[in-house]
Amino acid sequence: MRNAIAYVLLNFRKHGHTGTEIDPCSSAPWFAGWRAPRATEGSGPRPVAVARTWLARIGWQRHGLIGADERPKGG
Repeated sequence: MRNAIAYVLLNFRKHGHTGTEIDPCSSAPWFAGWRAPRATEGSGPRPVAVARTWLARIGWQRHGLIGADERPKGG
């Protein structure tokens, strides 16, 4: 689950983006599982529903929070 979340939030890295920036066209600004706190948060309504399952809400965090400088695995 952690890899899936990281893949969705950080997929733009596969297209040449680097550093710790996040994709402003994704739900990343609203994501609360970043390793380092983000200076800016999303404004307005959340573009995605709140996770309903234990694995999607809490369980994935057992493998560590997600770093904004990671590259997604897979795909």
